[in-house]
Amino acid sequence: MKNRNLVVTLRNSLKLAAGKKEAARKTAIVAALAVLAGITALALSESVTSPTSASQLSPAGLEAAATSAASLPPESMSATCFCKVSANGTEVAKPSKGGFVQPFQAEACRSYCRGQWDVNQQQRVNWAKLLPGACGNVTVIMEAALGTMSYQLVRGPEIEHGINGTHLVTTYSCPMGQQVTTSTAYPKQCILPGILYTNPAVGDGLGPQGFLWQSHHFYQTSGPASSATTCQ
Repeated sequence: MKNRNLVVTLRNSLKLAAGKKEAARKTAIVAALAVLAGITALALSESVTSPTSASQLSPAGLEAAATSAASLPPESMSATCFCKVSANGTEVAKPSKGGFVQPFQAEACRSYCRGQWDVNQQQRVNWAKLLPGACGNVTVIMEAALGTMSYQLVRGPEIEHGINGTHLVTTYSCPMGQQVTTSTAYPKQCILPGILYTNPAVGDGLGPQGFLWQSHHFYQTSGPASSATTCQ
């Protein structure tokens, strides 16, 4: 009885393994047919301008291409096309599209990425604006890669001008009733109202903690001024 159960278990295991192998084979055949269709389309397009080129692609050649593709593992066939956009060397976007076959459709992937770039000028400006702290001129490029293949430059470099403004401006502020120092002898400070002392012989500089000299006048300070930098 035990031997019979063992035989039944072994038979079921063999059927399951055969089923998985058949599924993998079918997946590979589907991918191979996709490649074959691409090759055939290429041959037909070439035949319009060069009948000789089309005649060189014999049935045996097509069969060999399909056989070569079918011999690859199924998981190596389907791939995603990535279009990496960088602004001033920093990646800011990565449009992508699936359904490509690696490595046969690498050029198709690059063409897809070029189309994403060429859609309109405003799109490149929008990518430049994605750069954190972008201000003024920003250089944008696009690189394409299919699946695990290396990235290749497909568009750019292109300089986008006046992104968020033309230059950085830093402004300072103090609590109400206090003034921001104008001296360049020390970081901007907030001075309290009222001159404590005047001495024409003393130049700008920090005095004891909480005090400073500005334009020969001695003031009390409440601390450093707040700052904000914006692109204008």
